[in-house]
Amino acid sequence: CAPSLNAVPIGMLSLGDNIVVYDVKETPAGECWVKIERDSAEKFCFGMVDGDLWSLAVSNTDIQYLQSEAEIQEQRWPNILGNFKTKSNSFLSPFGIGDEIKNVWGPGLP
Repeated sequence: CAPSLNAVPIGMLSLGDNIVVYDVKETPAGECWVKIERDSAEKFCFGMVDGDLWSLAVSNTDIQYLQSEAEIQEQRWPNILGNFKTKSNSFLSPFGIGDEIKNVWGPGLP
C-alpha cells in the first residue's frame, strides 16, 4: 500500500514522541513519507491495524513534520557537532537511508 494524504488516519504522533523508521519514500509530488516500524506504530495507533503504517515527514510545500535524531542533536549542540551536511539534497539522508552510513547520535561522530 502506498502512502497518501487520502488515506484514513489510524493514529497520532505528538511532539516528543519517538518512532523507529523502517523505510523512507519520496513521492513524485515532492512529499517525503516514512514507514513506521510495527512495534513503534502500535504505541500510537487508535486500534488494531493491518498493513503498512506511514507518516508524512515533509510535505510538498517543505513543511517538516518529523525530525531525525541527527537533526535534533544538531539543533541542541551546533557548535560541538558542526553543521549537518549531506552529499545529496534528498530527504532520505536525514533518516539514515542514503549513500553513506550516518551515526544516529550526531553527524561527524564515529
